[in-house]
Amino acid sequence: MDAGLIHELDSVSLPGLGRPIIPLAICDDAILVIGISITATEVTGILTGPQPEVLAAEVRPLKSHRVSATLDEIDALVSTLKETARKLYPETDIAAVGVCFGGHVTEAGWVTHAPFLNWKEVPLHDLLKERLGYPTTIDNDLIAFAEAELWFGVGQQVDRFFVMTVGAGTGYALSINGEVVRDESVGYGTITGRLLEDWPDFSKPEQIEDVGAAARRLGRLVGTAAAFSLPESVVISGEGAYIFEGQEDYLTAGVAEVRHPLASGLDIHLRDHDFAFWARGAATTALNHVVNPDNESQQLMV
Repeated sequence: MDAGLIHELDSVSLPGLGRPIIPLAICDDAILVIGISITATEVTGILTGPQPEVLAAEVRPLKSHRVSATLDEIDALVSTLKETARKLYPETDIAAVGVCFGGHVTEAGWVTHAPFLNWKEVPLHDLLKERLGYPTTIDNDLIAFAEAELWFGVGQQVDRFFVMTVGAGTGYALSINGEVVRDESVGYGTITGRLLEDWPDFSKPEQIEDVGAAARRLGRLVGTAAAFSLPESVVISGEGAYIFEGQEDYLTAGVAEVRHPLASGLDIHLRDHDFAFWARGAATTALNHVVNPDNESQQLMV
């Protein structure tokens, strides 16, 4: 409280208790961070803090995949959001910037694999830190998405969940007991090969003739993943997720084909595809660094 991170709310009297309780809340202006999501076609930036709400969002088209051109767009977004922050909370500086993209990044901040951007061996962290002048975190976008779900989504209700994304590719991220699972393979797209043979391209839903059959097949994949990771909840998102709205019965039927009938049910959530939420994930990774800088499980570079 002395540091200005939390404040007292009005006292509340509850039946059966003696003294009134004084609830605490996080100050909206305690910490401000910027999150950036990079895709093949655009760069999305958001301004936020320790609350779930996004304070401001901006999108800029990505006209070139050259690293310098992408850095220009990120720099412009950060400048715009920084000015917005000054207007909203003139006494609070930006604490950190988080960046996420589809690909693999090393602990030293080098991008080794980013197929949608055609990047290899890019020292992204050093370049960003030089450009932006803020502590900077870099993360795989799916892991960042899972971090946002952990902090502000299903992770607030359950101890174990996974995220599965469907679109041009298929992604998977797992969270257990308050931490998103990470290792050196994160970002390489580990669901590939025979498992997804003849798998539909969910980024082109107009080419999928039988949506119910596709939903059932996705359900089988979800059920198979659940057999190994034992989640309480599953989040399905990505640019192709919307086609499964209204297809929940087919999804559930697919899960049932590979799941023991006595096993507990899976709580499945369909999330609208919104790159602002992915940017929220990048911001969450940055926020996690600010409030918990000694957590070595995070993919953090400062």
